[in-house]
Amino acid sequence: SSQEEAILLGTLLGDGHIRKRKTSYQTKIQHCLKQEDYVWWKYEKLKSCCFDHTRPTQILTKQNGIHFTFYLKSGFYLKKYHDLFYQPYVWQSLSQEELANSCLATKDEKKKKPKIRYKKTITKALIDFLPKNPLILAVWFMDDGHCRTNAFSGKLGTYAFSKDEQMLLQHYIFSTFDIKTNIVLASRLK
Repeated sequence: SSQEEAILLGTLLGDGHIRKRKTSYQTKIQHCLKQEDYVWWKYEKLKSCCFDHTRPTQILTKQNGIHFTFYLKSGFYLKKYHDLFYQPYVWQSLSQEELANSCLATKDEKKKKPKIRYKKTITKALIDFLPKNPLILAVWFMDDGHCRTNAFSGKLGTYAFSKDEQMLLQHYIFSTFDIKTNIVLASRLK
């Protein structure tokens, strides 16, 4: 439905991702313990896209603590969203020369070919595709945003995107929702 698509698109603009698995695609919805109610809300809205036995479950990770997670049905239907959000690039842990000279690399590692990986990227084609649905912005904000306590404003974390990509997002927000935004350099902890 258009509501399910808006939630998926907002999720992909935020914390969500689609993983390509050979000829299929998989989406995991995951949020921290503080956002348990939000995960259940997403699940209720997207449960027709889930297997019958799938429910949000608690997962303990070493790096990030407790999370609530559920998966959408894997399938080719997610390809169009994957193609809109992700750009392929060639990845290899070491260059061919480094692999050949490495005494730690095994023979199998030295024979490995570079892998195709995918990076979430904001493109003009993606922006043109996004519908004018405020639910997209609401879900995106719930995933990657927060309200400021010292002003009547909020922030969206877009740190993973280049300045050009952020400018495309800024244009989308203004042209679709008539919301003026500023791109601000995030302070980095050292």
